[in-house]
Amino acid sequence: MPLLDLRTSTRTFGASSRLAAVREHAATFLRHMTPARAANILRAETARLRGRTTVRAMPFFLKVETTGVCNLDCAWCTAGRRERGEAERPIGSMSRESFDRILDETGRYLLRINLYGFGEPLLLPETFGMIREASSRNIGVAVSSNMNLHSPTLARDILDSGLELLILSCHGATPESVRRFMGGRADMRLALARTAELVRERDRRGSRYPGVHWQYCVTGFNEGEMEAARGLARETGVDAIRFIRPTYPPDAGDEWYSSLFPRRSATASDFGGRSCAWPWRGAYVNWDGGVLPCCRGELFPANDFGNVLEEPFRSIWNGPRYRECRKLIGAPGRYVPTLPVLCSTCPVLGFRPARLRDGG
Repeated sequence: MPLLDLRTSTRTFGASSRLAAVREHAATFLRHMTPARAANILRAETARLRGRTTVRAMPFFLKVETTGVCNLDCAWCTAGRRERGEAERPIGSMSRESFDRILDETGRYLLRINLYGFGEPLLLPETFGMIREASSRNIGVAVSSNMNLHSPTLARDILDSGLELLILSCHGATPESVRRFMGGRADMRLALARTAELVRERDRRGSRYPGVHWQYCVTGFNEGEMEAARGLARETGVDAIRFIRPTYPPDAGDEWYSSLFPRRSATASDFGGRSCAWPWRGAYVNWDGGVLPCCRGELFPANDFGNVLEEPFRSIWNGPRYRECRKLIGAPGRYVPTLPVLCSTCPVLGFRPARLRDGG
């Protein structure tokens, strides 16, 4: 396995986008590192490089979905505003008690929690308390938000929570493009106004945090608006704008693919090789406690590797599905899993994309 495995990191366009991401991650490591966390990372990376399937370490990064509820209708999002099928995960929200339980098991080792999934985290009032709790344990917290929120106290609530990074999710520089991507209820002007309010209040307080990054998914229909977006970013006062490669299903139309990030096939060569570091470094936790190696396949609970609200996280982390997953990554062209694991349908590993349903 490669020493520095970044193949599943978000793909950005332009030196400034990449530099902003690198600086932000480096700052998180420096700000929150402790001897226990450093030793944990060393154990995790040693296990990854040696291809061990049982890991004597805990994840140092978590992505936790506080709520599946959203106020917009982004194209291709699995959180689409519709009734869920019988085999699909219902839409709901995580309780504060459940979040604290996750922190009690993993917090000593975590450098960062990305406190968002497929819903709008700032719609859930409890999210602010979750941020405060994680921050009190010296864990960096990032939230991605569409900022289409009308709360007059939003800027104060965010700043008082101790949030380290706010990612503004806004995909276009005109109302028309933003609505095409994010649905008819998306209000670009409201999102930018709320973000500008946050930046002004942060600067008034003389604080460095949260850092504010605008994340812009580049498509065929908004590619021509990138320069205008840079201008809006300067006016709004965000710290960086990041132009990134979106992920779409195979049946997405050509208009969703830009010249910067063209359509690619589900082969290992198009994804830079058969490797993935997630099962040694981090995990995705759904609002109901279901644990996955990443955010792929979250719609179906049958894909879960376990549920952290029903069993200890450590037992899931080294449970049968995680071990099968790591074996597969260690030998993707040779090993056939004996259990149904989502990784066996992952295009990053060169497999044909598919969804596991009902446990198979």
